[in-house]
Order: sequence, then structure tokens, then C-alpha cells
Amino acid sequence: MAQRHGAQVAGRGRKALARSVALSLRPVLSFTAAPPLFPPQMWIKKESLFEAVVPPEVFYIAQGVIRARGQRYKDNALIERLRGLFQQWGFLSGMIINKTEGMPSSCVCAHRFGSLILA
Repeated sequence: MAQRHGAQVAGRGRKALARSVALSLRPVLSFTAAPPLFPPQMWIKKESLFEAVVPPEVFYIAQGVIRARGQRYKDNALIERLRGLFQQWGFLSGMIINKTEGMPSSCVCAHRFGSLILA
């Protein structure tokens, strides 16, 4: 049995395993999204065509939350917010960051700076 990343792989020869590892290490290409086939100006819309699944008030509140979470912070602004949390709590953790209202998620901080420790 061949081993791959610590796990045993049954039924694979060395050649197949080497190819598999080579494919898993290949960089992922990113493509830009194609422009929409029909832009929104060409859409035909009808309000209230179907019964709403959620009340409109809940829908618009959720849309506001989604927009707020999508806000991009500059590095300096993000560091200042993290510094304020650190001064308030004396330490930082993913849970504190995620529970703080108006703070971007700990995943955003970790992704931006490489890890929460580096932030």
C-alpha cells in the first residue's frame, strides 16, 4: 500500500500515486467571471408574483446584515479595531472577534494577515 499525506492508499501503484500528488499540487487557475448573458436592464420583473417565503421586513433586515458584512476594511482600520478589542479584553480570540457587533469575522482577519497571531 502506498502512503499519501499520512493516509494509506490501497490499489494504487507508485506511478498513479505520483501523478495524483502532482495533480493535487498544481496551482489553481482563477478565471474572471463572464459578463452576464442578459444584463439586468433587459430583465422583465414583476413584484409579488409569488407569495413571500419570509416577511419583507425580515428580508430587508437580512439584506442589510449581508451588506454590512461585505464591507471592506483597510489594513489600518482593521488593526485599529483589533487593537481596541485587545485593550478592552486584554487578549484576542476568534470567539471574541466573532461575537463583537460591527467587527468583521475572525476569518477575515486571519485571511488578511495570514493568521490571527500575525494580525
